Amino acid sequence: MFLAFASEMGVRYLDSWVDSLTDEVRNEFAAILEGLQVLPRQFWRRPQFDLLAEPYQGIGEIRFKADRKQFRVFGFFGPRAQQFILLHACIK
Repeated sequence: MFLAFASEMGVRYLDSWVDSLTDEVRNEFAAILEGLQVLPRQFWRRPQFDLLAEPYQGIGEIRFKADRKQFRVFGFFGPRAQQFILLHACIK
């Protein structure tokens, strides 16, 4: 299960970000999420996922390429089992 982080005012940053993407990028992101959703956490690996090193321990990144760019969506696991909270996205 993927959840998008909401601000105190209820704004879900990732929803706005996804809405701003081209169809190609949005489709690639959706495909990555669908693929990860059916995999147990221990099988989340590169190239689609990686955990960040110190000092960002506990933060993971969903990684994908589309439209000749590299995208990163950052988040963390929990608090429930099989749950990944989406926090922020960027183009690398």
